Amino acid sequence: MKVIALADLHYNIPRCREHVQEQARAVCQKGGDVLVIAGDTASTEIHFFEDALRLFQDFPGRKLLVSGNHDVWVLAAEDSRKRYEQTLPDICRGHGFEYLDAGPVVIDGTAFVGTMGWYDYSFRDESLAVPLRFYEAKVGPGAAEALRRHQYLVNGHGDVTEAMKQITAIWRDGQHVRLGATDAEFTAEQAGKLQRHLDEVAPQVQQIVAVVHHLPIWGMAPQAEEPNWRFARAFLGSCCFGEMLDRQPKVRYVLAGHSHWPHRGRGVHAEYINVGSGYHRKHEVEVEL
Repeated sequence: MKVIALADLHYNIPRCREHVQEQARAVCQKGGDVLVIAGDTASTEIHFFEDALRLFQDFPGRKLLVSGNHDVWVLAAEDSRKRYEQTLPDICRGHGFEYLDAGPVVIDGTAFVGTMGWYDYSFRDESLAVPLRFYEAKVGPGAAEALRRHQYLVNGHGDVTEAMKQITAIWRDGQHVRLGATDAEFTAEQAGKLQRHLDEVAPQVQQIVAVVHHLPIWGMAPQAEEPNWRFARAFLGSCCFGEMLDRQPKVRYVLAGHSHWPHRGRGVHAEYINVGSGYHRKHEVEVEL
C-alpha cells in the first residue's frame, strides 16, 4: 500500500495557491492507494478549504484528512467548535475525503487514526521563565506591553523581566480560534478521543498509521535559539500524544505537519515523520505499508 502524505497547504494564502495546484496535479497523476492531508488545508474563509479538496478529485485511491489549527480559524461571529465538528466533516464527505478526526478508517488490514491535536504548553521552554498567563493569552511579554488590550498581563506584576520583554511574538490562534475550552482542556479532549480510536481498531488490524497535525513529540520541534521562536514552541504540540502513541505497539508511522519543519525519527515502535511543507514550497512524503 502506497501512502502519500501532504500537510500545510494553506490554500487561502495567495503565494501558496500555485504551488498547491502543481502539487495536486503531480500527486493525482502519480497516484497511490491512500492520500493523507495532515492539517492546515486552508483558513478562515471556508470556500478555500473546499477549493483545495476539489484539486484532488482525480486521485485514484482513498483520501483521508485531519484538521489543523488554521482550519478552525473563524470570523468574529463564528464558532470554531462547530466548524471542527460539523462544517469540515460535511465538506470532506462532499469531496470524497474521510475525516479522521471523526473516526478511524481501516483499509486492507491497516488502520488510520487521526486528530488535529492541540497544545497544553508542555513544549514550552522553561528556561525563558515566562509566566503561564502569557501562554494562555498567546502573547509574548514585549507584545503585551505594547498592546493596550494585553497590558494587564504586565501591569501590576513584578515577575516580568527586561529579557522577557524582548519576546514580541503573538500566536494568532488567540485571535481566530473559539473552541469554548482552555487549551489544556481541549488537548485532553483530543487525547481522549485518539485513545478511544486506537482502542477501537487495535484488535482488528496488523498495523496503524496515526496522523496528528500538531507535533506529538517535543523532539520534532525546531530547535531555534531566537527568543520569539522559543516562546512559540509552546504552541507546536503536546507530549501527551506521543506518550499515547508510544504505548501502542501496532503504530508503525506517525505523520504530522504544523511546524513546516521536516523531521524523521524513531519513537518506541513507530517512525515519526513531519511532512515539512512551508509557505513557499510544498512537500509530500511517501510511505510503503
